[in-house]
Amino acid sequence: ARQRMDVLLREDVRRLRQEPSLRRTDALARLVEARHEDGSALRDDEIVDQLVTLLTGGHETTAATLAWTFDLLLRAPDALRRATEEARAAGPRLLDAELSWVVACVQEAMRIRPAGVATPRFLAQTVTFDDGRVVPAGCFMWACTYLVQQRADVFPEPWVYRPERFVETSPPGGAFTPFGGGLRRCLGVAFAEREMTLVTARMLQRLDLRLTPEAARSTTRSVFRGVTLVPDHRVPVQVGRTYVCAPPGAPASAG
Repeated sequence: ARQRMDVLLREDVRRLRQEPSLRRTDALARLVEARHEDGSALRDDEIVDQLVTLLTGGHETTAATLAWTFDLLLRAPDALRRATEEARAAGPRLLDAELSWVVACVQEAMRIRPAGVATPRFLAQTVTFDDGRVVPAGCFMWACTYLVQQRADVFPEPWVYRPERFVETSPPGGAFTPFGGGLRRCLGVAFAEREMTLVTARMLQRLDLRLTPEAARSTTRSVFRGVTLVPDHRVPVQVGRTYVCAPPGAPASAG
């Protein structure tokens, strides 16, 4: 599968290099046009590596988090109602709206069901823990995001979905690390959070969603897909009415 993907990506890179008239504004086009400080273009290998990173580190993780957000949110009627009202109140000005509750809904989903289970760190020097255990330099250690974010002393009833945990308050340092931590924290944090907030708000703004009866009667389990935790059977939903955003001050219309 990796070999097939590599061939497809390289063909697309070559096509863009050979036919400038195909100029696009997507990530691949920008990478082809990018130049190093000395004016040289990126090699095909560099471009392919960047694209794979965007796919696995960007698309896959945000897609998984969005799925978990709706799985949890659609099981919490009060939180869903509040998020829907906030999104629809923004109308066509969604990009400029303050969506603090929707943000909290996404963050609480990342706390309960982080897409990345653990974050690896290579030890440049020996680490000694308070209980006397020693891990020598040269080892890899994994900080388990999944377990850290279930601490009952920081998040009472940690398995309960409560977006209010993230409204006007922030967890203590090191207790909420869906994007890793320290100097190696994910570079795409701001982009990912913005993307997931807007996608969630737009869907709530335009659609009436509810879990299918079968999904509502069962608990969604986590399974590994590559390096991420995803819902075992996706998140089956039923779509009711769809809404068209009205100008500010006018009621939204249902279709």
